[in-house]
Amino acid sequence: MDPITEIRARVDILDLVRGYVEVKKVGRSYKALCPFHREKTPSFIISPEKQIAHCFGCGKGGDVFKFIMEVERVDFSEALHILADRAHIELKGMSPEKKDEKDKIYEVNQMAVEFFRRQLQEKGEVAQKYLEQRGFKAETLAEFNFGYAPDSFETTYQYLISKGFNKQEIVQAGLAVAKDVKATEIYDRFRHRLVLPIRNLRGETVGFTARLLDAQAKEAKYINTPETPLFHKGELIFNLDRAKEEIKKQDAVIITEGNLDAVTAWEFGIGNVVCTSGTALGPMQVKLLKRFTENFLFCFDADEAGIQATKRNLEVCFAGDVSPRVVVLPEKMGKDPDECLRKDSASFKQALAGAVHYLDFYFAEIKGRLNPLFLENKKKITQELLPVFRKISNAVERDLALEKLAEFLQIRREPLIVELQKIKAENLEPKTETTPLVRNHSRAEILVGLLVEYPDLLKLTLEKISDLILTDDFLNRCLKELQAKNKLEDLTEEEEQKIKILGLMIEDKYGKFGQDALVQEVDRLIGGIQKETLLQKRQSLIEELKNCAEDTEKSRQILEEYSRLIRSGDKVTES
Repeated sequence: MDPITEIRARVDILDLVRGYVEVKKVGRSYKALCPFHREKTPSFIISPEKQIAHCFGCGKGGDVFKFIMEVERVDFSEALHILADRAHIELKGMSPEKKDEKDKIYEVNQMAVEFFRRQLQEKGEVAQKYLEQRGFKAETLAEFNFGYAPDSFETTYQYLISKGFNKQEIVQAGLAVAKDVKATEIYDRFRHRLVLPIRNLRGETVGFTARLLDAQAKEAKYINTPETPLFHKGELIFNLDRAKEEIKKQDAVIITEGNLDAVTAWEFGIGNVVCTSGTALGPMQVKLLKRFTENFLFCFDADEAGIQATKRNLEVCFAGDVSPRVVVLPEKMGKDPDECLRKDSASFKQALAGAVHYLDFYFAEIKGRLNPLFLENKKKITQELLPVFRKISNAVERDLALEKLAEFLQIRREPLIVELQKIKAENLEPKTETTPLVRNHSRAEILVGLLVEYPDLLKLTLEKISDLILTDDFLNRCLKELQAKNKLEDLTEEEEQKIKILGLMIEDKYGKFGQDALVQEVDRLIGGIQKETLLQKRQSLIEELKNCAEDTEKSRQILEEYSRLIRSGDKVTES
């Protein structure tokens, strides 16, 4: 059995989907809110019987491979590896020399994780002291795989070379730096730093963030793995692999500015915490978080830099149609979540529970600088906040922001609308993706779907469909094959997928119908298809008549045929 067939046999679509969304049994199938687009009414259907999942809202889904490709945003090759790991299937025929580039980077990263961990235990006295001062428990250090990059230009590189990795693989992983592939001068990227692995949603190490330990050194406090085939900073969220289940459970995510803030929160039992790694969220990260919740709570540092970072992140959320809240840290409790938790964890958790709406955050922050009652400040506040509120993609939310701003300034709302319209839309209008509208299924599709799902209907309706011709070639072939063989054979993979999706729709729409009701529905569909066919033929004759106005005999024949079709239509209507 080839790996693809074996994976399809071993990996159950329902178990797979359950890892991403909550499902509910409905008849023979299951329903869920679609993991690919926003919706309030579940339109994502999972069929264990057919081993397929499909959304009738956005059209996405498929078998286990298609589902993983969509939900994890990976190509088929990577989906194959993900599912093979899940099913404990070894992908044979892949020698170390021929392994995929990404596989090698995963391997070298994991080897580096183990190396950095041992270095912390054996030679990382400075790092150990720093972690001890921060108050981290041994269990936390083990859970997050804290490590130490030695104070050397080549120790990490030489260790990885000794483990069988080559220069190109180590440089590609971002663990060493070289001017080019041919360069002989290569040095370790991370030196005398506390190292923390960055993992993807599946818990695989894709890169590292490293904190400076020498306070006197004139280097960046934090450096990260550069862009690699695995590490795309704008698509990764620190700790999301651990936090995703708790995020779904609590329907909220707490977002911190620093990795160590997130680690501390985790240590104090706050399981739904993630980190932006010191930068603003990107659109892809917002979409990724929205798969688990739409309730974002930003908990950044209390200093000016933290406030400005909060504002930048809020604006990204506006474009993603998210209404975030802001956690206001207790006064005199510390400058960041880590300090606050260690001084008074109960007060910090109260602050989480009392997170304020983003509008209240903006108004409170600006009121501390500009008194809104002073006439000259009203203009300044308007000039500062209107460009921000213009970025709110949701029209209702934007209207509410204007209303609240008018109340805050104690002015009428109309002037704010005028000023808002002056702002150039092309510079500030957020770009949002719209969910494609999937067309309704045609009568022909529903008819074929019913006959496939309920074979007994064929016996009851065989005479009625014997002369029926469908305009869609594939559906017409299916209809004729069902009449002749009572089943479909020799379908391509794509055609089989179409039939399975039709089956999901039929099961969802007609699952509770009795046999009499199903027969009536088939009669209704046949009548509708016949009317559609007659209308198309009549329209075709009208067009033909326009083109032969000078040919009297031809025109007479067309009119006779047209009259016959009208009479046929009357008979269909009567039946």
